[in-house]
Amino acid sequence: MKELAILSVLREGALPEGKGAFLEVETNEGPRQLRFTLDEAQALLSALQNALKDFADDTTQDAQIPRTEIDRIARFLEQALKRFDSGGEMRQ
Repeated sequence: MKELAILSVLREGALPEGKGAFLEVETNEGPRQLRFTLDEAQALLSALQNALKDFADDTTQDAQIPRTEIDRIARFLEQALKRFDSGGEMRQ
């Protein structure tokens, strides 16, 4: 399957004679037009809502941390934990 990333929504509207709707988007492959019926639009909306729910519930995002920073971050977190454990406030 070829991946297509939607970068922005350009325009939306109804197809002629009420046969559905369209969505014009800018993608990593250039501008594209998506056409769909009402049933297809409802299925797409449902799938997007499920994907967003899954993303909000269980997903983590990887962060790239330079190796030279790991020790400094670990020390910061240890100090923060000590402050919280002793009932102190978090201060920088």
